Amino acid sequence: MESFRGILSYSPSFADSPTLKLIELIDCMESVGVSAMNIKRDIEENTGCDSLHVLVVNQK
Repeated sequence: MESFRGILSYSPSFADSPTLKLIELIDCMESVGVSAMNIKRDIEENTGCDSLHVLVVNQK
């Protein structure tokens, strides 16, 4: 997926994607950044791998 506009949070089902390597957020609501970090934490806890990178730029 390339781009979303106007989302307020991520679905936890994103964590089920084995190919998800990066969540890059630009000009996002704080809730979206928190959701992305929760997904990263869930992946680390469930797999033991730190394979997901989260980049948040200009969080509102």
